Amino acid sequence: MGEIDLYSIRDGETLRRLDNGLEIVRREKHEWKASLENLQPEKLVTRTGKVWGSKFHADWTLPALVTWIEAVLVEEGWTLQPGQPSEADRLLDRNIGLVAGVPTRRIKVVCDGRYVHAYPIVE
Repeated sequence: MGEIDLYSIRDGETLRRLDNGLEIVRREKHEWKASLENLQPEKLVTRTGKVWGSKFHADWTLPALVTWIEAVLVEEGWTLQPGQPSEADRLLDRNIGLVAGVPTRRIKVVCDGRYVHAYPIVE
């Protein structure tokens, strides 16, 4: 069986189910869109702000993001704990995305006890 095309998975659905019971879910809100490439700066602020969601740069593909999130989960030692939310921030050595039009190197990983996703946050 071939590798699953992560881009065929709908928003909010599971990208990867881990052996420890946690599930990494897709949050399209934080994915880079080609339509962002040529926006005026003021429009980019809006499209990467709170309502539309901060965005990972295009090089943060779904496969790369899922692998990275899984590594954080292992580092943190998180396991399935329904109803027990957790979160972790990571500061990287390069810009990973935009928050309200401003480049950032910081990512927040959040878990509600079962479902996990990540997004860029202000440094």
